[in-house]
Parts: sequence; C-alpha cells; structure tokens
Amino acid sequence: EDQKRRCGFFIQRRVRHDSGADIQKTAVHLAMATNTGIDFFTDLPLDEYIDIAKEVSEIGKENKLRTGA
Repeated sequence: EDQKRRCGFFIQRRVRHDSGADIQKTAVHLAMATNTGIDFFTDLPLDEYIDIAKEVSEIGKENKLRTGA
C-alpha cells in the first residue's frame, strides 16, 4: 500500500524512476539562476522543488519576453 502511494506521487508529479540525474542538473541550473546554494534545492521536498522550478522557469520566460532576448 505504501509503495503504491509513493508510486502514485511520482506519477502525478510526472517524475520517472530514472530522473535523478535530471533533478540534480536542474538543481544546478536553479542555483545558478537564483544565486542560491545547490543544497537549498536538493534539501527541499520534491513537490516544493518542482513548484519552485516551475516558478523560476515562468519568470525566466517573462524576462525573455520583456528584454527581447
């Protein structure tokens, strides 16, 4: 039952079982984009991490539109 619940969480968040390298790579990019230590992102619960990554991505897209980059 607990295993099903955990798998359900990852499926809902669209996280594959082999996403560890992608998560780490994204943490590096987030740290660079926000001038924050990578440990801040790697210590977050996964759902918070994903929410912040989405927010940073949206802000980046908005800034590109404003600056025409």
